[in-house]
Amino acid sequence: QNYDLDIYTYEKDETKLFSNIEKEIFIIADDIKNKIDNKYQILDKKTNKLRNAKYSDFAILLDKKKDFELYKKIFEYLNIPLTIYKEEYINSTDDFLIIYNLLRLVINVCNNNINDDVKYSYVSIARSFLFNLNDDVIFNDIKDNTYKNSEIIKLANSLKEYINVLTPLEFFNKILETYNYNEKMFTTKNIVLKEKVIEYLNILINELVSNNYDIDDILYYLDKVIENKYRISYDNYIDDNDSVKIMSIHKSKGLEFSICYFAELENSFNMHDVREKVLFNDLFGIMIPTIGESIKKTIRSSMYKENEIKEEIGEKIRLFYVALTRCKEHMIVVCPKVEEDKSYSDIVPNYIRKKYSSFYSMIKSIWSKLDVYTIEKNIECSKDYLYNKELTEYISNNKEILQVKEIETDDKTILEKHFSKSSFSLIDKETNDLMIFGTKVHQVLEMLNFKNPNFDIIDDKYIKEKIMKFLNTDIIKNNINAKFYKEYEFYYQKDNSNYHGIIDLMIENYDEIIIIDYKLKNIDDSLYEQQLAGYKDYIESICNKKVSTYLYSIIDNNYKLVK
Repeated sequence: QNYDLDIYTYEKDETKLFSNIEKEIFIIADDIKNKIDNKYQILDKKTNKLRNAKYSDFAILLDKKKDFELYKKIFEYLNIPLTIYKEEYINSTDDFLIIYNLLRLVINVCNNNINDDVKYSYVSIARSFLFNLNDDVIFNDIKDNTYKNSEIIKLANSLKEYINVLTPLEFFNKILETYNYNEKMFTTKNIVLKEKVIEYLNILINELVSNNYDIDDILYYLDKVIENKYRISYDNYIDDNDSVKIMSIHKSKGLEFSICYFAELENSFNMHDVREKVLFNDLFGIMIPTIGESIKKTIRSSMYKENEIKEEIGEKIRLFYVALTRCKEHMIVVCPKVEEDKSYSDIVPNYIRKKYSSFYSMIKSIWSKLDVYTIEKNIECSKDYLYNKELTEYISNNKEILQVKEIETDDKTILEKHFSKSSFSLIDKETNDLMIFGTKVHQVLEMLNFKNPNFDIIDDKYIKEKIMKFLNTDIIKNNINAKFYKEYEFYYQKDNSNYHGIIDLMIENYDEIIIIDYKLKNIDDSLYEQQLAGYKDYIESICNKKVSTYLYSIIDNNYKLVK
């Protein structure tokens, strides 16, 4: 490969305020913005002429996928478009389930099987973007058995004349046409995913037909896919959009980009398999440690371990080569500054290679060869990407003068007090599961845009139902044009004590502030009322508006006004 190489280094943050990964993301983002702003020149493959760089010319290659969402969050904060290249599973998406239920309903109706499967499918289709029926309407249709006279069932009945005439593939597409699926999907988000689901099902049905499957067999096949939770993967990216691409090195095979960043070199290689007490390998067989006064590994297990480490390191060196050859013009490696140069100017000895534990250790072993390419970066990082962007913009654009009150302290003991209910008792599995459920609901409520909610981000149907009911309450609907503050954290001092609290939801109107605290179920607890009294006390101390406080039960879907 004939391209330029730069190695961006940085000093580790001794304060631990920012992780190395955060620093590397900000360094990469800053470099991309500078190259775009300064019209960095790229050789256009089609015209063979130089042109200004676009976001789609940049790619970020990582060994592991665990930080993809962190990149996404920081890049969104810095207004840099980013597309994540990774495998998703079609059959875990709502779009797949909607089409599956549509197919199941139509085939059952055409076969005059009006059973519980039809009811279940009816609910799924009625709630989907195809019909968007209200939950109350759907509930009454099922309860009163009037769903049989609905538009959904009428359309299914209209397809009876085609089920034994058309091929399974033709019949499948006739169903989509009858329910205006392709037209209605353009009123939603995630259109690319919906197209991928249809594309996949067309290919699958065609393959099954070639193996003499009829339409009932195809439905049975899909039933088993759902029942056994088979994974049907797809690539969730678009090739032609102007955005920076981020992907694993494995995913980058066969692709090329003008400018590539390779980061997170300190990630440790996976050596967990060789640490197990009982091992198995085709070459060495079953390896069990000898037990005497102490547990000792056998010669075979030691040979196995050495062989596995050698193979793993060899694979990582090959993977490193794959990463470096994805670049057409400019490769940029990002890593911490090498403080102590113990590198080799000639070939690295085998005993050193066997100690490689990360890509960073590889880099360090040849640092004397790379030092000439290094550029030290000192980029300012920010934690603002963690906060609600609308709130951050509102604060930055607010013209009101911020009043700062200094707190004078003396040498007296300051008590730390938290506005939350504490529990130190052991919990059973059921209680633990409920707590996990409550945490998930809190996370969704924090991330969801109440004014323009995208329910596609919620995988759990039960949680989605609870969130939709919450957003449909009068207190939200009547204040939809107000300002929403989520997970509002505060500290203040009073009576020689430091107070700390986090308000789940705060709604600010012109003359009133509404505080809502989410609870899993029980909202009749005096400790919760004390908690809200603390919230109210603090908010009233910093504003001149009326403050109302409410407890909301997630499971029971009801409010309680706390006076």
